[in-house]
Amino acid sequence: MKTNRFLLAAIFGFALSLTFSCSSGGGDDNNSNSSVQGVSSSEHSSSSDVLASSSSGLSVKGPVSYYGKLQASGKNIVGSKTGSTAVQVRGVSLGWSNTGWSSAKFFNATTVNAMVDGWKAEIIRVPMGYANIGDEQYYGSYLDDKTGNMNRVKAAIDAAIAKDIYVIIDWHSHKFNQADASAYFEEMAKTYGSYPNVIFEIFNEPLPEAAWSSIKSYATEVIKSIRKYSTNLVLVGTPSWDQEVDVVVGSALTADNVAYVLHFYANHSFRELSSRINNVRSAGYPVFVSEYGTADSDGVGPHNASVSDTWMSFLNSNNISYCAWMVNNIAEVLSFFKTTFPSANAEWANTSNMTASGQYIYNNLVSWSSQAPWRGGSGN
Repeated sequence: MKTNRFLLAAIFGFALSLTFSCSSGGGDDNNSNSSVQGVSSSEHSSSSDVLASSSSGLSVKGPVSYYGKLQASGKNIVGSKTGSTAVQVRGVSLGWSNTGWSSAKFFNATTVNAMVDGWKAEIIRVPMGYANIGDEQYYGSYLDDKTGNMNRVKAAIDAAIAKDIYVIIDWHSHKFNQADASAYFEEMAKTYGSYPNVIFEIFNEPLPEAAWSSIKSYATEVIKSIRKYSTNLVLVGTPSWDQEVDVVVGSALTADNVAYVLHFYANHSFRELSSRINNVRSAGYPVFVSEYGTADSDGVGPHNASVSDTWMSFLNSNNISYCAWMVNNIAEVLSFFKTTFPSANAEWANTSNMTASGQYIYNNLVSWSSQAPWRGGSGN
């Protein structure tokens, strides 16, 4: 997300971090040292996991057990267990991982469990906040506090794997830093690359001045680091805040198992952006919407249900996966929760605790849950 409200988020987060407590189940940011590496997802299952019957009569805990590892196949993404049928998963994105920011307190098992059990998310995006010294997003980011950020990110990833959902490991940066990105993804691929749950997103939102040729060169090198340990799906950002996705037509990466990223907000042109998506898919490449918002991209608002409905209809009819921005409780439209949330006994699925955007996304995910193929539904 591109916004000038980073300092507000940081200040608000610092104040709330003194009192915030996620007391309802799961765990907290301090549980991140208990890695799930080397332990199967079944050994991490929760007694609250909902079993779904597939058409074959077998029971599965979540979408990963049903679909398997996600893979690019022409214009679609498919599952390693479900043949050539296009797979769509719907979910949410955490905010920036930066230490002291309001969004940082949601990087834990309590949040992930609530998003899965209450909100019915099938995928969760876990952004590693990265910015250069001097940038407004630098405060509390990877370069400022690597240990704190790594602990938070791993806590959320571990929790997602335990819940048998997909998880996007996102390098949440707007500028190039190939050396740091390559080192980060090599470490994450070594730790998590064998899990079918994991998807790698290597560049959040390249700036408008970032040429596709430069992004392509960057992506080629970062993917090499990932491929040392993992063949999992990689999401590649595109110029102008992931708006110019059709630049890949005629100039796509040669790497295997890659999808291209588009981000949209309600103030963006649906006609123009959907046309770009169609161009990419017509050329035989999959698109993944790893971040979207129901209001303006600066978080000011207002929530726009009508435009969001148009987008949802388009994405659903084309089986394009998406994650909604963002799990947070700062004073902006795009936060899922009101500033008064959470209380000591937080009710994550109580719509009175949600903003208009949060209610919209919650209702969208819950209404889809009964239709999801892995839960025995007929799909779109």
